[in-house]
Amino acid sequence: MKLRAYYTVIAGALAALLTGPSAQAQGQGRPTSLPLNTDPTAISPGIASQLGSDAQAVAGGEPGAEEGVSRSYFPYYESITEGPGGAGGAGGALRLRLAPPFYLEQTRLLPPLPRAFDADGPRDEESLSGLLFYHRRSPRIDADVLFPLFWSERRDDAHTLTLGPLHLESSPRHWDNWLAPLWFSGESTSGGYFHAPLLLTTTSFDNAGALAVSGPYFRTRTGAAVRTGVVPFWFNGDNGDDEGNRRKFTLIPPLFYFHHEHELNDDTLTVAGPLLWRKTGAAKRFFAMPLWFDVAVEEGDPEKEEHYRTLFPLFHVASGPGMRALVLPGFVSRHTPTTDTLYTPFYTRADTQSGARTLQLAGPVIPLWFHREDRDLHSTTWGLAPFFARHDTPSVHAWYTLLAAHHEREGYGSTTFIAPSFQLSLRHDGWAANLHPLIYTGRTGAESHAVVAPLYWDFDDAEGRSTVGFPLFWRFENHVEGRSSMLAVNVFHQQKRVVGGVATQTHVFPVVGWGTGPDSSFWSLLFGLAGHERVGREHTARALWIPFRWQDENLEARHGLAPIGPLPL
Repeated sequence: MKLRAYYTVIAGALAALLTGPSAQAQGQGRPTSLPLNTDPTAISPGIASQLGSDAQAVAGGEPGAEEGVSRSYFPYYESITEGPGGAGGAGGALRLRLAPPFYLEQTRLLPPLPRAFDADGPRDEESLSGLLFYHRRSPRIDADVLFPLFWSERRDDAHTLTLGPLHLESSPRHWDNWLAPLWFSGESTSGGYFHAPLLLTTTSFDNAGALAVSGPYFRTRTGAAVRTGVVPFWFNGDNGDDEGNRRKFTLIPPLFYFHHEHELNDDTLTVAGPLLWRKTGAAKRFFAMPLWFDVAVEEGDPEKEEHYRTLFPLFHVASGPGMRALVLPGFVSRHTPTTDTLYTPFYTRADTQSGARTLQLAGPVIPLWFHREDRDLHSTTWGLAPFFARHDTPSVHAWYTLLAAHHEREGYGSTTFIAPSFQLSLRHDGWAANLHPLIYTGRTGAESHAVVAPLYWDFDDAEGRSTVGFPLFWRFENHVEGRSSMLAVNVFHQQKRVVGGVATQTHVFPVVGWGTGPDSSFWSLLFGLAGHERVGREHTARALWIPFRWQDENLEARHGLAPIGPLPL
C-alpha cells in the first residue's frame, strides 16, 4: 500500500509539471499551443451572447480571472498561482518548483489567505528528490519516505514508521509492532495478536474469544469456555458455566487417564488405565477391568440400596430391595418377590409370576426331562426329550413323538402328522389329507380340491370347477354363467346357456365340427371345405370354403333349397 502511495506522489508531481502551465494559461486568457476548438467546454459566440458569462472583459479583449500566474525558468522552473486578492505574488496560494528528474516541489497555502509564501501560516508542502526521497508536511499529514528503506508517516493522530524489517504503527485506537520475520504484535479496541513464527508461537484475541499456540501448547477461549493442552500429552477443558451446567474434562493419553465432570447430571467419570470410577446421581461404579466390577446404588435408605459385585469369571453377587442373586461357575440362583430361578448343568427350575408359572428341566446340559406348568392358564407341558412331549390346556391337547404328532383344539378340529410327510386334518367344516409334496385332497364347506402333482389338478367351489389332467385333458366350468369347456387330446366340446335353451359345439381337430342351438345348427369339414350353417331363417353353405347364403321366404321353401348365388362373407 505504501509503495503505491509513493508512486502516486511521483505521478502527481509529473502531472502538475506537464499540465499546470497550460491550465493556468487558460485561466489568464493567454494562448496555448493547442487550438481553442479542442476545449470541450468551448461554445459558439452566438450561444455565448444568449447565455452570458461570469467572466468580464478587460483591456485587450481577453477574459478576466480572479487568479494570476507568474513563472520563472532559471535556475529551475517555478510557477506561482496567486490567491484571491493577491498581486505580484503577495497573496500566492500554490507554488510549483521543478528540476526534473532531480527535484520536484509543490507548496499550497492554506487559509487564512491571502499571504506571501515566506509568511508564517498553515501550508501543505511536498517534494520528491531524486525519485527516491519523498517529503511532506501539512496540518494533517507528514511523511518522509526513502524508498525502499525508510518510511515515516503521520496521518492526524496515527503514526507509522518502517525501517527495513521494522514496522511501528500507533494511534489512539490501535498499535502494531513488527520485526519481520521474527515478531508481529498488535492491539486494537476490538482485539489483538502476537506472532513469532520462528518460535512456533501465535496468539490472537477479540471480544468473542482467544487463541494461543506455542509449539505443542495451545489454549482456546470461546466466551467463558476454555480449553488448554500440550499435544499429545495433556488436554483440559472447562465450559465456565456458572448457572448449574458446568462441564470439565482432563485427558492424559500417555497415562491412559481421563476425567470428566457434568454438574447438571451430577455425573463424574474417571478412567486411569484399567481402573474406572463413575458416579451418576446415587449410583457409584468401580471397575478394575476385566476382573472386578462393583456397582452400588445408595439412596440414603439402607433398605433401598443395591449392590452388584463381580469377580470374573469366579462369582457374581447382587442384592437389592427384595432381590438376591448368586452366580458361580455351573450355578445360578436368583430370587425376587415374583420369581425364583435356579440353573445348574443338570437341573433347572424357574418359578415366575409369583409361582403361577413353573419350568423344570433335567438339564439343560442333558435335557432328558422337562416340565412347565402355568397355574393361571391351567396349562401343563412335559416331555422326555427327544422321544415324547405332551401339552395340555383347557382347550388344546397335543402330543409329539419322533414319528408322529397330534394337535387338537376343542370346537375347531385336529391335525395329525405321520412321518415322513402324511398330514390329516379334521375340522368342524371339512377335512384335508396330504402326502407332501405330491398329494393334496380335502373339502371345506362348498369348496374341495384334489391334486396329484404334477399330473392331476381339480378345484371346485361355488363359482366353478377346474380340472386338469396334464397335458391331455383340460376342463373348466363356470356355475354362475352355465358354461363349460373341455379339451381332451384333439377333441374340444363346449356347452353354454343361451336365451331359449342350451348351445353346444363339438370339434374333432382338424377334421370335423358340429353344433346345435335353440334356433341354429352347423356342421363343417376341414374348417369350411364343406359345411352348412343355419341361424334362424339365414342359411350358409360352403363348398371349397366359398360361402353361399339364402333365406327361407316361406314354409314351403324349407323343403327345396333354392341357392341364390354366392354371398360375401
